[in-house]
Amino acid sequence: EIPKEYLLFGNGASELFLAVVHALKPRNIVIPVPSFYGYEYVAEAAGSHIKYVYLPEETGFRPGRELLQELTADTDMLFVANPNNPTGQLMGREYLQELLEHCRQQGITVVVDECFIEFCESGREQPKFLLGEIGQYENLLLARAFTKSFAMPGVRLGYLVCSNAELREKIRRQLPEWNL
Repeated sequence: EIPKEYLLFGNGASELFLAVVHALKPRNIVIPVPSFYGYEYVAEAAGSHIKYVYLPEETGFRPGRELLQELTADTDMLFVANPNNPTGQLMGREYLQELLEHCRQQGITVVVDECFIEFCESGREQPKFLLGEIGQYENLLLARAFTKSFAMPGVRLGYLVCSNAELREKIRRQLPEWNL
């Protein structure tokens, strides 16, 4: 069970992504390619430099060593979708743990977009993994949306899960006063 104070709600995940970059003002953001265009949109809105990491087609565009190698101390933030949008590739538990640990050591904030996780065959177990680990990683922001999971087109309702109270407060201050 996730403590309610870990949650922030917004008008869709996109509003929350924008609040995150405005709150943290990252200089350098890594975005794997192919990926959801919204990450590029919010990075540009924040004036951040974007470093694209092209995922290999031969692995089905699944992130691996090539992404880890590009996540260096000069990286402030990583946006990554699980499953990837548009490829649908799902990152495994071991790789996610390695990625999160690597980013923690480098001081990188990781935004994991799980808006499509419920559509994965293994999605019933996979969500429990990151939600269960959220307290272990103060650098992890987990985004989800009711819009897709509950087939509510036109209803913009997203949420962000974060165990870091200071970070949550910075993000909350970027949202409208009477949000949702």
